[in-house]
Amino acid sequence: MSRKCGTGTAAFAEGCLGDRQCALPVAYCGRCRGEVYREDIVYTWEGGYVCAVCMEELFDVMTTGEKAEALGARPVPASGLSGAALPQPDT
Repeated sequence: MSRKCGTGTAAFAEGCLGDRQCALPVAYCGRCRGEVYREDIVYTWEGGYVCAVCMEELFDVMTTGEKAEALGARPVPASGLSGAALPQPDT
């Protein structure tokens, strides 16, 4: 006879193997405190970890400059570019 989900101390209660609804979380998101499971992806953020939903929300509120910096890009004033440096539009 199998035990009811959530009554065991193992990651999966007997009889629930592979059922995400029975799995115990391995961690909690540092921002929303949502449950994080073994197969989830988390992201480092300011010394902690956040879930994918929170990461999207954090990225959405970043400025273009902050996003560029996060990607390793740097701003360059267009006044310093020569015409040959930029692709010309098709006519």
